[in-house]
Amino acid sequence: MTRAAQQEATRTDPLELVPAPVCRLKRDASFAELQRMESDPAFRAHYLAELDALIVRNTEDATAEIHRAIYPDSEERAA
Repeated sequence: MTRAAQQEATRTDPLELVPAPVCRLKRDASFAELQRMESDPAFRAHYLAELDALIVRNTEDATAEIHRAIYPDSEERAA
């Protein structure tokens, strides 16, 4: 057995341990479930409300951090 053949035989890439058709079936099933959930109006309303709240909170946190970086003494004066 050649060195290249030995390396090929001992490859431990986890993606290669699962046959391609099985990976494709799992991926297709996951995608179908995602499509089903995204098309559900109740799920969309709940998820989008949470997403909007998270975006607002992250924006507020980023703004506060930038403000502290630009005006480091402002917190001491406010206290």
